[in-house]
Amino acid sequence: TTLLEALADPDKHTSDGLRALLQTAFVHMIDAPSLALVMPILERALQQRGSDVKKMSCQIMASMYSLTDHKDLSPYLPAVMPGIKGALIDPLPEVRTVAAKALGAMVKGHGEESFDQLVPWLLQVLVTENSVDRSGAAQGLSEVLAAQGMKKLEEMMPDFVSFAQRMDQSSCNRDGFLMLFVYLPVTFGDAFMPFIATVIPPILKGLADESEFVRETSLRAGQRIISMYADTAIAIFLPELERGLFNDHWRIRHSSMQLLGDLLYRLSGVTGKMSAEGDEDEGFGTESSHKAILRALGVERRNRVLAGIYMGRSDVALLVRQASLHVWKVVVSNTGRTLRDILPTLFTLLLGCLASTSYDKRQVAARTLGDLVRKLGERVLPEIIPILEHGLDSEESDERQGV
Repeated sequence: TTLLEALADPDKHTSDGLRALLQTAFVHMIDAPSLALVMPILERALQQRGSDVKKMSCQIMASMYSLTDHKDLSPYLPAVMPGIKGALIDPLPEVRTVAAKALGAMVKGHGEESFDQLVPWLLQVLVTENSVDRSGAAQGLSEVLAAQGMKKLEEMMPDFVSFAQRMDQSSCNRDGFLMLFVYLPVTFGDAFMPFIATVIPPILKGLADESEFVRETSLRAGQRIISMYADTAIAIFLPELERGLFNDHWRIRHSSMQLLGDLLYRLSGVTGKMSAEGDEDEGFGTESSHKAILRALGVERRNRVLAGIYMGRSDVALLVRQASLHVWKVVVSNTGRTLRDILPTLFTLLLGCLASTSYDKRQVAARTLGDLVRKLGERVLPEIIPILEHGLDSEESDERQGV
């Protein structure tokens, strides 16, 4: 009855008809005559302005493929496709999400040959000036590629990586392709892991982009990779972030510090959202979180990471200093003891920076050294002198010059 009312008076009863469909538990397949009743309602609902109506329509469309014979649905595709595309660029994120899933279900059900113009259209929208449209296209393309399988992703990935870092293109182009790296890990899950090493360079490059929205998208992509692959991607991601901490560009140092913080919070099981106000050496880290980081990274890498964070506290850029201090306070429980643990590694990094051709790096190293002596006082001398003596015999000329 509800469906008949929705057909008779679409303006008044379409929402009720859609809710009735969503709440129905189907115990058998939907046949062609039943589809003839349902599809006109869906088609009309997708043309309406209400976001809730579009969202319900896309949910029903996505579930249709598990309830019907696909060839019965084929005649209706040209009529519903414009509405699905419209929902994909809706201002509300949840509408875009269900529309993208509906597109993925349609491509998986009918095969890509039925939608030969869909991917070109998505790529075209991916580089438009509207950020909402770019986001919807990135989500839609991610779902469509997941439906087409790994082979299609392997084929298209080199182009995605190339366009994401091309400076001769507009910032909207770069942003659109970087958005793919936010959504592809979600649609492919663990299958995306072989591509992590490929997407990290464009993400890090995007973190220093002149456009703020490109930097924000790059940060989101980095955070998505960390949240999904923190335990498994350490060997790939961490070396890049370590290099980022000493980059000449302060924006890359800042973003690398933020991402490194996210990674350490994830490994240690803390939120990282706590306030880091108060004395700069008062740590909120716990012994258990310290052990979790040590277990995940090993002694050598743990020392390098913490040394990089400690040096960041003396950075010439205020935002980098603030981010470094926050990460240090959240993950370190006792500053004095931690400094003594990482002292040899910290000094090796300091000596390299003291002899650097970069004025900023020399400034950071000098400030860190002063801070270190102020905190540890005369106790640090017996530990520093052997490190300096050993540094004189180093094969690295920068380190010898630093000594």
